[in-house]
Amino acid sequence: LNTSDFKVVELNSDLFQAINQKDTPVVFKGDTGDNVVMCDADKTFQLRSLETSNTLLLSVQPPQETDARVIQGSITQHYESKRQPPDVHKLKRLLSECYYQSHEDYC
Repeated sequence: LNTSDFKVVELNSDLFQAINQKDTPVVFKGDTGDNVVMCDADKTFQLRSLETSNTLLLSVQPPQETDARVIQGSITQHYESKRQPPDVHKLKRLLSECYYQSHEDYC
């Protein structure tokens, strides 16, 4: 198991429910230089990288009934998901780049 092949994301209950609903897609979004966000149909969650001094061990349970675990890897970084309100400043900037022009303005 190569721990650089995946990322661990801490999910709050809203995001967990959205991911488990098959009819509502959850997508990652972000512009260059922006933090990555996860969006469902009506909510946005900012993902923030956190370092921890406590190493998290990744394990699998063996097929036989036992309490033993086999350690497959370890991580010291995970992503926290936090509900994010709309960024009205960015929205205003994006809309001002392509403002509405009436038909008369084209003449």
